[in-house]
Amino acid sequence: MAGTTTTLTVSIGRAETVINTAAALGYSVPFFATIDSETVEVLAGTGGTACVIRRGANLTTPTGHNAGATITPLAATLS
Repeated sequence: MAGTTTTLTVSIGRAETVINTAAALGYSVPFFATIDSETVEVLAGTGGTACVIRRGANLTTPTGHNAGATITPLAATLS
């Protein structure tokens, strides 16, 4: 299944590690995605709309994100 761009349904703070999405992301875990300008690693839960993430991947800074922020799965694997 190809990855799906979706949005956050609930705002998150910079330390939260569970996100709620409007649609399933559609990749096998683990994989990377961006929320605004932050890169996160999605670790679990991509078959539904709740995902466990690792914040601040690829040397980005964890930051808060508003409901409606776009979540974009990344096609390439990051180190």
